[in-house]
Amino acid sequence: MKSNEQLAFIFGLIGNIVSVMVFLAPIAMLLLFYGVLKTNAALIISINVIGCVIEITYLIFYFVYASKKDKILVLNVAAFGLVVAITFLLVGEDKRVSTVGWICAVFGVAVFAAPLLIMASLR
Repeated sequence: MKSNEQLAFIFGLIGNIVSVMVFLAPIAMLLLFYGVLKTNAALIISINVIGCVIEITYLIFYFVYASKKDKILVLNVAAFGLVVAITFLLVGEDKRVSTVGWICAVFGVAVFAAPLLIMASLR
């Protein structure tokens, strides 16, 4: 029988493999920040580094081909910077991991709820 730590690692690894496609949504930087704050979060950090590479590649293509008007609308990096600044300035070190975790959860739900809301409004 495998220990709980081995099972957690195995399921975490499976989750990392499956979740690569999620990184077509721009949340990897926020989750990477969460993984850096949290101790023993190698799986969270590893998958979100891959996600950041995918996002950076996407942003490079976007900035090369987008119009000036569309480039102004890109706020992912600014929003991430704002979250980092607010959590370091306003949240104590003991609550920082859980606060960033909740922010990640809210954005994660929003990423998947937004298309559903659009589909519901088209009915």
